[in-house]
Amino acid sequence: SARRRVVAMDPLTVDLLRAAFGRAPEEVPYGARYVRTLLSGVRCGQRSRNESKLLLVSKPWAVLPRHESVAVLEMVEVAASKTGWTVNAFDNLEYRELAVFGVGVMFPWDWSLVTFVEWYRAGLPVILPDAQWVQSIISTVLWYESQDHDSWRYVWQARFVSLLPLPWGGRDELAIEHPGNFSGRPWIDAKPRADGPSLFDQVEWWYGRTDFHRMPFVKTFVSLVDLQMVLLTVQPDVVCS
Repeated sequence: SARRRVVAMDPLTVDLLRAAFGRAPEEVPYGARYVRTLLSGVRCGQRSRNESKLLLVSKPWAVLPRHESVAVLEMVEVAASKTGWTVNAFDNLEYRELAVFGVGVMFPWDWSLVTFVEWYRAGLPVILPDAQWVQSIISTVLWYESQDHDSWRYVWQARFVSLLPLPWGGRDELAIEHPGNFSGRPWIDAKPRADGPSLFDQVEWWYGRTDFHRMPFVKTFVSLVDLQMVLLTVQPDVVCS
């Protein structure tokens, strides 16, 4: 029979499988070629001529508590209004509809989001909260959802299964941790031991292996004022090309 190959679509999965099985799979990134085909072309020139200056923002209420998500969306809208952008909180956009937007603001809540890769490969300038902010969102969602056993088991565990393979029966010799390095344990303890690493420490280490952190040309912000400065200086047509 023909040999089958295991491939991974992002560097985080490569590191996870290396930690789990001692051998890294081939990385085949979800590439721009596929997205551009679905878009029928990226059309960078259209972004440079887009006088409406549409800003695409991912729906923060998908995972954040309602009052927090409203505050986040209002922050983006204030920053946009002061810099000439018009906000559109997307809902089930088609690929061809991405071409009309000049920039995208996203609040990641998971290790790897296909939407992020689609925006990035489509030539859309992507703006994220800074690393510490995103890590706090991921940590909060992971901890909060893990408290409800039924919801976690049947709904949310699949979201984080790559870092929470329960039950784990893998390489015992990798269970011995080195301070500050979690590469030998492809899981996260949502309820860490008192004498073990904190949830945030674990999330912080693995976050450095995500596309959010590794991809070049991603812009980040730490505050409302900082977001306004990014929106004032971003050049969608330059980033797209």
